[in-house]
Parts: sequence; C-alpha cells; structure tokens
Amino acid sequence: MQIHASHIRWLPRQLESLFLLATMAALLGLLGWVVAGSTGVVLTILASVALMTTASRVSGPLLLRMAGATELHPLASPRLFATLRELSRRAELDLMPRLFLLPSSSPIAFTTSLEDGNALAISRGLLFSLDASELEAVMAHEVSHIRNGDIGLMALASSFSRITAAMGSLGSFLAFANLLLLLAGVPPISFFAVLILLSAPALSILMQLALSRLREYDADHGAAELCGGPRALASALLKLEEHRRSALHGRLLPWLPHPLPTEPDPLWQSHPPTGERVRRLLALASRPSPGPWQEHDSNQHETRYEQSDLFDHPVAVTIHSPATSSPAERLGQRCA
Repeated sequence: MQIHASHIRWLPRQLESLFLLATMAALLGLLGWVVAGSTGVVLTILASVALMTTASRVSGPLLLRMAGATELHPLASPRLFATLRELSRRAELDLMPRLFLLPSSSPIAFTTSLEDGNALAISRGLLFSLDASELEAVMAHEVSHIRNGDIGLMALASSFSRITAAMGSLGSFLAFANLLLLLAGVPPISFFAVLILLSAPALSILMQLALSRLREYDADHGAAELCGGPRALASALLKLEEHRRSALHGRLLPWLPHPLPTEPDPLWQSHPPTGERVRRLLALASRPSPGPWQEHDSNQHETRYEQSDLFDHPVAVTIHSPATSSPAERLGQRCA
C-alpha cells in the first residue's frame, strides 16, 4: 500500500485534534465525578453521545430550513454539479453531498449532515463574488471537511461543551448556596469542586474553538490537495476577508476607521486569522503539488456564474484577460 506524503503530514494534525477532543471528554468526566462519582462520569459521557446523535439528525435539516436553502438539481446547475462531482471523486467520497443554494447575498459556504448523507450549501453572494477556480477551491475546502469527518467530530465536541455548560450552571447555584451555608455557620461545599464547575465551561469552549481552527487548517490543506495547488483558495480567502471587513465597517461600525486597527483575539474565534491561513497556503506553493491534479491558471481566464446558470439555461460568461493584469483589474472586468 502506497502512503502519500500528504497523509504523513495529516497525521500529526489529526492526533492533535483527537487530543483536544479527549481532553474535552476528560474535563466532562471530571465534572461528572465531582457531582456524582463514577456514576456521574458514565452518565455525562452517555448524555453527550446521545445529544450528538440527536443533534446530527435534527440540526442539519433545521439549519438549512432556517437559512432558506433550496436544493439544486443537476440539470438546473450543471457546472456546479460537475465541479462537486469531480471533487467528490478526487476525495474518494462514498456519496456525493447534496447541493443547496442559500438566498443570502453574503458569500457563505458550509457543510452539514443529513440523514441520508451530507449537504453542501453555497450562497448567491459566493457565486457572484468568486471566479470559477476560487469557487472550486471553496467547495474543495468544504468537501475536505466531509472527507476528514469534521462534521461528526465537531458535533461531538459541541455536545461535550453543551453538557459542560449545563453542569457549569450547577456550579453557579452551588457557589450561591455556599454563601448561604457560610452565613448560617454550616460547613460549605468544597470550594475546589465549585471552582471546577465554574471554570469548566470556558475551558471547554476554548478547546472546542481550538479544535475548530485545527480542522479549518486541515481542510485548507485538503482543498489545496484536491485542487492541485493552494493559490485559488488563498485568493478566495482574501476576497472573503475583504467582504467581511467591508460589511462590518459599512453596516455595523461606520464611524470607526477602515481598516479596523485591531483584529479580534483569535483565541475566541472558530476560524484562524485569514492572514495566517493564506501564509500557510502559500507556503505549500513552494513544495511539490500536494495532489495529482493540476491547479487552474486563474490569470488566463475567469468564469462568473450568471443567474441563468442556476436555473433554466446554464450560461457562464468567460472573460479572457492578459496574464499581466492585476487581480483588481480582473475583478473590475468581471463586475463590469
């Protein structure tokens, strides 16, 4: 059996993810032991698994319904389906994810689980913000999440955090009860146990966010492998980051300087900083291609998906531009 070099690089990241997940489980087990001994350990772990199983069946369809997503038909959008079919083949998925369209004008893409497989949802804003190679790279990123099992992994981490947060509420109650016991001259409950219950939810959330950032880095690497190179995804991330900054500045904080002088603390973010993601992706460009497929040359042409490409008459506008034109010039041509 031949082992690809990307699989060797993938192993440490996977082990790190499993370590974080195991630490979250250990923290939850500690809370169960503090509350009810060994029985509490078993009950908390069982409750987390039950919550994950229930949420995986309900949350996906509910999320798509709340987002107003509509499932696309292959005949209505053949280019998108051809891209997704090829990415699924390269990723060796047993079943191609179902494709959904979000009505949002914001550039959004995500994957979620369904009873009969997985779903990949993309927004209209994403279709009109990226060129064909960038859109393929974003879809490859989401396909990598499916291939890596990130949906189930993050669902389990989320269930750990939710049960931990619920038990943390018990810590708040016990802290208040301790004050009453002290005033009444009665020996209080162990302050160490109360401190563990109070601090555990924040620790669990931090580990869940760290796990999410690890899975994003791994999905970025997987997308570069599926697309044959990292440049398209790096370009897409920069465009999406610029859109996020513009939306934040224009809609919520118009009186603040643009760009914003500081960035949110990445410790409390589910996604890594865009600059670091792009830096890591471009570092891959100096290595041999991480996959057997050739990267598209986006300097030669760009394809913008038109409204008709989503429904009755699939049409795309291809604009040929000189290889020396800048991304800003090509973006201006594409939006003209």
